[in-house]
Amino acid sequence: MKKNSKSISSIILSILLILGVLFSTVFFLRSEYKKQMDEEYESMSNAMYAVQNLISFESDLQKSYENFDITEARLFTNVAEWYFEQRGVSVETLSDYADRMGDCDIYYFLNDGSSITSEDAKKFPLGKTQMRMLKTLGVLETDDNDYTATRVGDGWLCFRWNDSQALYSVDFERILETCSKKLCVIENATGKVLVSTDKKPCDFLNDSRIVYDDERDEHAADGIQAGYYDKDSFGKGVYFEKIRLLNKYSVFVYVPLSSVLKESLKNVLPAYGIMLLCFILIWCFALKIRKQGANIKSREKCLRISKRWYINLPVARRNFILLVMGIVLTLLISAYIPLLNAYNTHNEKISKNLGSMVSEMELNDEEWNKMEKIFRELVIDRVQTIADMMEIKGKEFNKEDLVKLTNHLGLESAVIYDKDGKAEISTEGYEGYTLSKNPDDDEFVLWNLLNQAETSMMDKFSSEDGFFAAVRRMDDTGIVYVTLSDASLRSMEAQTDVSAALLRVNTDSYAKMYISAEDTDKILWAKSSSDKVRSINNSISKSALLNGYNGVQNINGYTYYVNTVSDDEHILISAEQTGKFKESMKCIFISIIPVCLIVALMIFVFTCLFKGDEQWLKEKPEGKLRVRLFPTSENSDDEEKKLDEMLKKKCISVIKIIFGTLIVLYFADAIFADNSLSKYIFSHQWDRKPGIYSLTTILLTVSFAYIIIALMKKTVKILSNVKESRVATIGNLVVSILQFGIWAFVFIYSLYQ
Repeated sequence: MKKNSKSISSIILSILLILGVLFSTVFFLRSEYKKQMDEEYESMSNAMYAVQNLISFESDLQKSYENFDITEARLFTNVAEWYFEQRGVSVETLSDYADRMGDCDIYYFLNDGSSITSEDAKKFPLGKTQMRMLKTLGVLETDDNDYTATRVGDGWLCFRWNDSQALYSVDFERILETCSKKLCVIENATGKVLVSTDKKPCDFLNDSRIVYDDERDEHAADGIQAGYYDKDSFGKGVYFEKIRLLNKYSVFVYVPLSSVLKESLKNVLPAYGIMLLCFILIWCFALKIRKQGANIKSREKCLRISKRWYINLPVARRNFILLVMGIVLTLLISAYIPLLNAYNTHNEKISKNLGSMVSEMELNDEEWNKMEKIFRELVIDRVQTIADMMEIKGKEFNKEDLVKLTNHLGLESAVIYDKDGKAEISTEGYEGYTLSKNPDDDEFVLWNLLNQAETSMMDKFSSEDGFFAAVRRMDDTGIVYVTLSDASLRSMEAQTDVSAALLRVNTDSYAKMYISAEDTDKILWAKSSSDKVRSINNSISKSALLNGYNGVQNINGYTYYVNTVSDDEHILISAEQTGKFKESMKCIFISIIPVCLIVALMIFVFTCLFKGDEQWLKEKPEGKLRVRLFPTSENSDDEEKKLDEMLKKKCISVIKIIFGTLIVLYFADAIFADNSLSKYIFSHQWDRKPGIYSLTTILLTVSFAYIIIALMKKTVKILSNVKESRVATIGNLVVSILQFGIWAFVFIYSLYQ
């Protein structure tokens, strides 16, 4: 009965210990979950800003193109006035000019009410009121087309230009590729889902399934709302942020609640799980030591604490050592794992954010390339118009005509070269100048155009402050060459400027940086708290920038933890203060200390406290209390020696089991995690300085070496039991040689780290 009562009390205490650890785990898990939600809120806000900027960017490109398009239409209308003054107005001349423009219908309205049009022109759609407005302003935009008008002779010349309003409609699929979070865009007018990360998007328009988050409102002033969709379901629920853009779209970025919980569990469970495992082992081993030392009945080895209860000092000393080892192991692991998780999670998150930044920069480049192609066509059309006018007027074309056309077309200067590359007519007084035939000169491209089969060309000046374009003459052998610095072109190109693009993207980083892959000497730097970009000297090696890197760097006199990502043209950097990564470690470390001490105290009291005979306990023990608590080895008897041997074995067993558990966790993470720790550990993208990754690499290398050597020794032992003794001797020799080589490699590799 007495034995059964002890077993029941042991079970009850074990249950209490497990429940206590589980309760503290759940308590801290709730805190970690809230912290993860705060981080997700900020991360989604940053993703929302990026998406907002991209959509606005493409919408602005459309508006800029439309403005540029109407400006071009006005320019060619001015040229048309000159053209029809030279050739007169007729169906033939109207049709000829319409064919030269290629994208317009022309109408000529006389004062007497009659009219003529170019061939195949559609019915003129404007009413009287719109027509009066067009004559007054000279330009009119409608939903379908652009119109321009100018007075010629006794009537009005009107143009209907084919518009390209859908040219830069937002490419949501491409934006989806750049977003670091799950994305859903809904058209406000129809409720149609324009793009979604998930094949079956959430019904975000169903208010009955949405609960808005009133606590997280830091970005509410920017029109961003946060909330839960199916809050009570961790399997299906999501946390989202919403914004309305351009009165056309509702944009949602979101994260599944299950992934937030999963990340919280990943941060909390390893430390608490190891702690629980460690104290369960110590509890079991402490009970065995208690059982082994229960026979010690010497009064001087017992410390009376009440009438019938005493502490078994030999058992207490051994169990105290066992508990101290457990506490130290738990605290080391509870500090190490969260710190490693913090760095690893940060690297994964920032790599994804930086990858999104690169994608956005690439999208900007793609849009500019698309726009630049149109620029080339439109600008070359201007130069081609001069060539057409020269063909029409023939030998009568003179400098005055060229100046007038240059002004009409918004050009800065124009030069007409003959077949020998000599300037015949120039708006800047270059008559008589001959093109250089030296391949090293910039104008050699003009000489090639003059002598080869190309019909036109356009490029930027080397100073990048303007454009030049040239076409072959139609009236004679030669070329027409013009220069221009159009404000519309430059303002549109400025939208894809590196500095502006950098500012359009917000990240979770303390600072955002950009480096051109062609020039790595300067860093463009934009702090999250500032809207200004400044340039500083780069101290990060080119190899680190181009190969992907994370580690501590000194930038501009401050120490940061940096991540880099790059493609052929862009290098982006996230820089963050190093102290923030220790917050998770400190939080878990501090919360585990009281749990460890309480659990250890409970185990110590239960395993060291014995019930004895009251009369026996009244006997006065020999020796002073200090000597009894800390006896010398000379006073040890056989029972204590057995306790020492047991303690040694149990300590080794605890270390082996905890070590094995950590190795299993590592391999499980390497196999099943999408972005495992091993991805960073053995990629060597981190800085080879004393730190969390170098320490982890050394520990893992030593662990793998120990496991390999242990397996080799076990194999030799098995073979020696099967084969003759000579096999065992040779096997042991080979193992000794390999063991020396392995440890030598481990030592050198550790120094390398």
